[in-house]
Amino acid sequence: MQLHKETVLLTSYLSLSATDLANAWAYAEAFPDEIETEIRENDEVMYEYP
Repeated sequence: MQLHKETVLLTSYLSLSATDLANAWAYAEAFPDEIETEIRENDEVMYEYP
């Protein structure tokens, strides 16, 4: 399933390389709390300023 997701991402975003994607997955795995905080803060802004 992961390979399918990567294929879709790489074909949808032509400027994204396989290395970029691998680095993004590694970053997401290493810093999940930071990513969740950013998502939550973005969601809060979207609710405040629709």
